[in-house]
Amino acid sequence: MLDKLKELGFLYATKAGVSISISDMVIPDVKSKLVGTAEHEVVKCSSNISTVPSPMANATTKSSPSGRTSPSVLPTKCSRL
Repeated sequence: MLDKLKELGFLYATKAGVSISISDMVIPDVKSKLVGTAEHEVVKCSSNISTVPSPMANATTKSSPSGRTSPSVLPTKCSRL
């Protein structure tokens, strides 16, 4: 979907005669802090993956109204990602 959006943007930019250069892009001053924070979170979550047992390992099953069973899985510390 992203590729189709990009192609659409290039199509209409070409028709309109618009060009965008890398010098037109503004890099925020806080970029390095944001990237550093994100890298720290990745390392933290990666280490949790290797040290925390799989949530499916001790999963119990619950019956739904339709009679199907589904695993009861608790979220991990990094599940918000």
